[in-house]
Amino acid sequence: RFQPQSYIFVSNWWRRAVLDDMLLMFPPSRTHIVHNYVNSELFSYEPKDDAQRFKLLWIRSAASRNYGSDIAIDILNRLSESDYWSKAEVLIIGDGLHFPQFERELGHFPNVRIEQRFATQEEIAALHKEYGVFLVPTRLDSQGVSRDEARSSGLVAVTNLVAATPEFIDAETGIVAGPESADQLARGILEIWKDPQLFQKISKAGAQRVRQQTKLEMTVGREMALIGLTEATNVG
Repeated sequence: RFQPQSYIFVSNWWRRAVLDDMLLMFPPSRTHIVHNYVNSELFSYEPKDDAQRFKLLWIRSAASRNYGSDIAIDILNRLSESDYWSKAEVLIIGDGLHFPQFERELGHFPNVRIEQRFATQEEIAALHKEYGVFLVPTRLDSQGVSRDEARSSGLVAVTNLVAATPEFIDAETGIVAGPESADQLARGILEIWKDPQLFQKISKAGAQRVRQQTKLEMTVGREMALIGLTEATNVG
């Protein structure tokens, strides 16, 4: 009976989810975890200015609650109560069923810009150079490529430790909290607003981890080896 020679998943969490959903057992010797590639040349790291910790960016689909647009709104509303809010600049770009909620709940803030549209990778990479914090709360991510593209560029990512995210980010390399916790994420942002050295530390550590974990040889290179296009080394 025919079976694929290799089963490849982007994260351990996704492998387990597929196993549970399909009620299948994948042969361990033919099962591999290969993350999606993050282009660190396009999303290149440049040290951030301290002032960029007040510049927050959200770019994502709001078609589903999985991507936490409502959590992002909750975070920003909590931050608006702080003494630092007047220094903040927020840009929100996206579209989808739940996107109008941004305008309804945040549109009255003069320091929040909301643009209902999609952005190209090149535009996103350019915006990464301008901003310092990437709002990417979540309820479901099999990896989280947009989060790590931002971290590759030096932004401090703000996200929930759910689904596959704990495989890619922790408190040393981002601002993290448990499921649904907007309050803890807002407090994490306040910490870097108060402490520019902490902002710089997390920014650099996040960029380094992305490069170690999702660089070309660890992603595309491993897939090429698994399908026999290059020498099979370190493809377990």
